[in-house]
This record gives sequence, C-alpha cells and structure tokens, in this order.
Amino acid sequence: MIGLALAVVLAASEASPAARVAGDAISLAEVDAATEGRAAALEANLVETAGAIVREIVAGTGENVEEVVLSLPTGPELASPLEPPRVVARSPSGSVTASALESRGALRLYRLRGELARVRRRALDEIVEERLLAQEAGRRDIAVEDLVEPARVEEAEVAALVAAEEAAGRPAADPARVRPLLEARARHRARGALVAKLRGEAKVEILLGEVAPPRLTVSSRPAPALGPADGPTILLFADYRRPAARRMHREMDRLRSLRPDVRVVLRDFVSDEDPATAEAAFLVRCADRLGGLDAMRAALLSRDPPAPGEPWLDAASRAQLAETLGVDAASLEACIESADMARAIRDDSDEIRALGFEEPPAMLLEGRPLAGLQKAETLAAALPAKTR
Repeated sequence: MIGLALAVVLAASEASPAARVAGDAISLAEVDAATEGRAAALEANLVETAGAIVREIVAGTGENVEEVVLSLPTGPELASPLEPPRVVARSPSGSVTASALESRGALRLYRLRGELARVRRRALDEIVEERLLAQEAGRRDIAVEDLVEPARVEEAEVAALVAAEEAAGRPAADPARVRPLLEARARHRARGALVAKLRGEAKVEILLGEVAPPRLTVSSRPAPALGPADGPTILLFADYRRPAARRMHREMDRLRSLRPDVRVVLRDFVSDEDPATAEAAFLVRCADRLGGLDAMRAALLSRDPPAPGEPWLDAASRAQLAETLGVDAASLEACIESADMARAIRDDSDEIRALGFEEPPAMLLEGRPLAGLQKAETLAAALPAKTR
C-alpha cells in the first residue's frame, strides 16, 4: 500500500500541475475551470486590488496617480507573493517595486490569495475524488455509480428520524420522503469511506499549497499592556463598546489565565462616528498612566455601553469613578484633555485601518494577523510555547 504523499508548492501557471493521481496530472487550468469562474473572478480582483494599492503608494508621495503606468503581472502570478525587486509601476519620479506593494497591501492581498487558494483546493478535491473513483471503476470494469451499493435503511431508522424531527418542532410533512433521505445519506457516507480508502492506497500528490499569513509590523508607540514585558505578545486593536470587541477583551483575560506568560498590548480601534468609543479609549489610557488600568478595564467591561449619542460618563461620574478606582480625579481629567493622548488614539486607529482591517477586534499575534472573535484556547495554542 502506498500512502498519501503531500508536496506543498504553489502552481505558478495554468499549465502547471495542481496534483497528480497515480502519475496522472491534473492541471491548474482544469482546476480553475471546475470553479465555474470563481477563480478567474478572484484573480481579476487581485489585479484590481494591487492596482489600487499601487495608486495609494503613489498618492502618498504627492504625485498625480493619473500619471502612473502599471506593469502588474497577471492574476496567476499574483496568486503568490512577488519577488521584492520586481517593478510593478512607474511614475514620473521613479518606480514602485513589489516590495512596496506587498508591504502596503499585505493583509488585503493575503485575504484574496487565501480565498483563491481555498476555492481552488475545494475544486481540486472534487476532481481528485472523481479521478480516483473513475480509476477504481475501470479496474473493476464497472460503472462509477455501481461502486457503491444501494443503501438499506431499516424501519427503525425511519421512525427514529421522524420522532427526532417532531421533538425538535419540525414534523415531517410526508414521512414517506424520510426513507429516500436516509438512503441518500447512507450512500454519501459509503462513497466518502470508499474515497478515503482509495486516497490511502493511491499515490496522490497535492501541488497546491496554502498561502502563508504575512507578518505585519506596526509602530511601537507606548500603549497600555497586560502581562510580562518579555512574554509572547498579542496586539489587540479594539474598543470597549462593540459587542465583538468586548467579548474579545474577556477572551484576552481568559487567555492570561491560561497563559500567564503572555503579554497583551491594548491598542485602540475607535470609530469617528461613535464618540463613545474614543471616550473609553481615553479612560483606559489615562487610567493606565495613573496606575489604574486593570480597575478601569473591569469597570468598563462590567457595565453596559451607553446608548448611541450618549457618553459613558459625565464629569461628575468620572470623578466618582476615579475615587472608586483609587486614581486622582484632577489628573484623570487633565489626561483626558491632553492632545498627545488624542493623537495616540487616532494614530492607532488610522494605522490598523491602513493595514486593511475594517472593524474591531483585530489582532497581531507575534505579527500574524487575526480578525474577529477568537477563543482563548485557540490563541493559547497558536502562541509560542512557554519558555519558563
């Protein structure tokens, strides 16, 4: 028996093999055709997005983007990171290299490349399955549909499903249709088991690799932080108002219970349309400056966010909260009014948006991007092992 051989490389062109099944090549063009246009649309989106990123780079220099001449590669080449020295555009004052493109658009390009890779892999898996079944049918000299025998379903199985559906409030409109459903499920399971067996026996080489996440870099400006300074680091860009961001803060607290060696740096991701998000950022940053970070976070996360258009706290309530938290009320007010604090909050939010994140929570785990709600257990497993 020959086991599954997995070679991870990226197919570079439509003529490149995406896989081999017992020596029989499956081309990338065949895979893309099986995606019914989804791969082509994603490649076109990659080219369009790369062009937009180049124009952003040129606009940042003050040049007229209308004078930019793009020399971007085709979609198939953009499916993987480009060589850094490659020139992808020219302007009157010089050229734009792939290095600048990949740096500026790292997250946006990674997401599109990842989606393209997943679309292709799903199509490839279906082609491999069909190829294995066809080869097995040929070996037995039977039709593919005859490889799996008709399923037999007992009356007890039908009755059990009908009862389960009724108990769940979904009574079967026609119990007679339950049997064909169960037969189809059983046949599907049998087909899956046969394919798994054939994959284990055949030499299957998968030549489409996954897209590695980029390592993003952000400024190292001071920010509130939890945990030891020398531990593995997660940068959390969030606010204290939006539900997903609040849940992520709680998951970070759970993570610190699971991994006390982890350092969580609290960066801001506020909304210009919702002043309450910036207000909470001021409160946390200023409490951190005055030695009350943990207490202020706990206070914000334990109370309901204000209604739209309403503040978290008025001046009197802030003074009362400061007394409760053990921080100086006058110093807290002065910090909240400081221009440097406002600038830090704005810079954090602008920076994470420029990387391609659209809403909180967003995270960088040792530089690797993560978006949306993540469980503490998932983060703990993804972090480097404890060193002490």
